[in-house]
Amino acid sequence: MLETLSRLSSPTVLIGKAGSMTTTLEPDECSERLRRAMRSFMWGSRSDSAGFRLASAGRTAARIRGTFAGRPEGGTVVAYRVELLPVTIVSLAIATPLGLVVISVILWLAHQSLYGLLWFVPIAVVVIAANLWISDIQAGRLIRFVSQRLEAT
Repeated sequence: MLETLSRLSSPTVLIGKAGSMTTTLEPDECSERLRRAMRSFMWGSRSDSAGFRLASAGRTAARIRGTFAGRPEGGTVVAYRVELLPVTIVSLAIATPLGLVVISVILWLAHQSLYGLLWFVPIAVVVIAANLWISDIQAGRLIRFVSQRLEAT
């Protein structure tokens, strides 16, 4: 199982949801069931007999990645982890300081006090926290989706 989870390594950020589930289906059947249900997922989602990567279309920053490992007695162990999409992390890292600089310049040009920026710091914290909370909800939905499609426990 540790070997299976180590194959999932990537430079993205884990948001705290990782685990495994078992199903009576073979890896090829698992892949086919996920592939049939991919219409509502983003471009770049994939599923093959080795594993899968799914990210919901729309306003979400979470994706689920996993591997299929056949068991000798039959069935499959599905090891998964939920990650934040790298583009989201990069966007937040660029947009937050850039936004503060733009607002600072606007306030400076308007001859306003830069202490007005102090309100934007807690607002940025609340917005980032809300994004993480929504991503956590989406992560749970992705895990339930995979579990239901694969009839896993």
